[in-house]
Amino acid sequence: MKQVAYLLGNREQNLREAIRRASALGRLVAVSSFYQTEPVEFTDQPWFLNCVIALETTAEPAELMAELLRIEHEMGRQRIVKKGPRSIDIDILLFGDAVVNTPELTIPHPAMARRRFVLEPL
Repeated sequence: MKQVAYLLGNREQNLREAIRRASALGRLVAVSSFYQTEPVEFTDQPWFLNCVIALETTAEPAELMAELLRIEHEMGRQRIVKKGPRSIDIDILLFGDAVVNTPELTIPHPAMARRRFVLEPL
């Protein structure tokens, strides 16, 4: 008999925890339903569970992104394989009517209109 090790994760629990943490950064206005979607580009991985939240915040875009990256890190996100498996992924899709184009952040999110996992929850 062979010993097998599995990494078990609860995708819904991770989303709920990320929502809880992100809501501390402002006032949570809305949460979409959860949607299971196939991975894009790096397809040899489990399907994703996605949702979109609306948050009112006094933070500036770069400041908010830094806080969201901190949440990802605290929740175990490791950036090993680009577009690869991850415990959580938090992106800013829109920020009011702001347009941001820096090496660190692009708003509106550049792939937003091409990704089912963004469009379905919106």
